[in-house]
Amino acid sequence: MSRVAKSPIEIVEGVSVNLTDSCIEVKGKVGELKFDLPETISLEIDDNIINVQYTKTINNQLPLLAQPEH
Repeated sequence: MSRVAKSPIEIVEGVSVNLTDSCIEVKGKVGELKFDLPETISLEIDDNIINVQYTKTINNQLPLLAQPEH
C-alpha cells in the first residue's frame, strides 16, 4: 500500500461528510458523491479528519487499494 493511502484526509470548509454503516456520502459546492465501502475498509471521522483503516482480508479478497491493475 502506498504512503498516500495511509495519510489522513482533511475535510475542508464547505464540504460535508456523512458516514452510515458502510456508505460514505460527501457533498460540496461542486457536487456530491456516494460510495459503498468494501468490508475490508473502515473509516473513522474525528473533527475534520478522516482516517482510513484496512482490516484483514476476507475470503482471500485484497483491500480495495491493493488490487492489482488489469
